[in-house]
Amino acid sequence: MALKFDCPIAYWSARTPDALAIDGLTYRALDALVTGCMSQIKEKRIAFIAHRTPLTLALFFACFRMQAIACPLSPRLPQDAVQEALQKLGTPLFTPAFQMHAGEWKQQLDGASDATLLFTSSKAKIALHTLANHFISAHHAIRLLQLDQSSRTLLSLPLNHVGGLAACIRSLIAGGTLIEDEESATHISYVPTQLYRLNKALPHLKCLLIGGAALREKVPGLPLHISYGMTETSSFIAFDSRPIPETEIKIVDGEIWVRGPTVFKGYLDQESPFVDGWFPTRDMGAYEEGKLEWKGRKDRRFKAGGETIQPEEIEEEILRIPGILHAHITPMSDPEFGFLPKAQIYGKEIPLEELQAILRRRLPGYKIPRTVEFIDDPSFFLSKAKD
Repeated sequence: MALKFDCPIAYWSARTPDALAIDGLTYRALDALVTGCMSQIKEKRIAFIAHRTPLTLALFFACFRMQAIACPLSPRLPQDAVQEALQKLGTPLFTPAFQMHAGEWKQQLDGASDATLLFTSSKAKIALHTLANHFISAHHAIRLLQLDQSSRTLLSLPLNHVGGLAACIRSLIAGGTLIEDEESATHISYVPTQLYRLNKALPHLKCLLIGGAALREKVPGLPLHISYGMTETSSFIAFDSRPIPETEIKIVDGEIWVRGPTVFKGYLDQESPFVDGWFPTRDMGAYEEGKLEWKGRKDRRFKAGGETIQPEEIEEEILRIPGILHAHITPMSDPEFGFLPKAQIYGKEIPLEELQAILRRRLPGYKIPRTVEFIDDPSFFLSKAKD
């Protein structure tokens, strides 16, 4: 039996038309904007620059209604990279006009239809999701995060990323409001880099969802919930280290494998990544006391003199040093060992010898960084966070 979903914007426009869907725009107005975008869609794939605006949000739902595939591109891409992305997608850049048309949407959305093509952290892979992938993920998240019509979700993540899109979809299904004022938010999704830069009180906050990378320590006084997921799983599939409903997770030779209705359909123009219905994530993990623990990326591993190095393990130890806010380990070529670890750090500028001495108390010699580079811009590390 085919899955059908109400368009949440049309649903709330009919029931609470004057409630705010997004700062400054009611559900009735957003519905009219979606209808205006629908009149402009002529192609099967719609590639657009995903600015964090109501127009972008309306365009996603116009695509969903029209059974077109939304292909959001990062606003940070240089022009050459945009052209390269368009060539991979096989479609021109679409620039919608801000048009609002009154009209009623009475049909339901088809869950089986292809809904999005999202670029992953690997430039070679573009993930294809169905509408059901996104909406089933959203319905589970609504229950776990306790979202409702009174919720105010911060527009905190890019809309070309699955995390940003997922936050919007679940807020709209719940009938809540998307906002840009951090201090007024009841629900926020952050990667750890954003959390570490938080320097204000959040008096209305009910849920702070952390994902995208490992969190080195809990921050007292905040309603933190740790998520695990990736582009391919349509947002998180583990909440506070436990699988969400309908999702199965197993460990195969130290690698996390998943299956369930929120797992994507596959990669554009590539062979199926599934093994007997399971998706090997290339994330390393383990179950510890019944909870899923993320151990790092399989594809970040490298060998040093025959020994396997998992960069995330070294990063975690560096981040224990007071004053160091971010750390990233990369392999550097070495004629004797093949590769050796190099550290990139933001925060306290600690001499290499002192860093090495501290780490030797906790790590074997082959895992000790041989060089250290101090980074001035913390956004460098935001780009290193996994999806």
